[in-house]
Amino acid sequence: MGPGHRRDTLDDLIGDHNWKKVVGMGAAILRKLTEAVPERNEHLEDLHEFKSSLVGRYEEILSTWREQVKAWENDMSQPNPFEIKSNCA
Repeated sequence: MGPGHRRDTLDDLIGDHNWKKVVGMGAAILRKLTEAVPERNEHLEDLHEFKSSLVGRYEEILSTWREQVKAWENDMSQPNPFEIKSNCA
């Protein structure tokens, strides 16, 4: 086997592997999407439960934070409400 034949063989093998991967992408994406949708719904339920538990106890803090977020989104020179402020020196 000469160097040219070796390269052609490797190109054929790699090309075949890539072709099979591309052909199988549809099934892989469908499988992942089928798994992801129910998980998304579970996460949304957890988020709504978490939000509702915060509203009763921290409504004033939450409304202040929402105002800070809106102000920061409108003007990025405002303090970033997503950064943790520390009093440590």
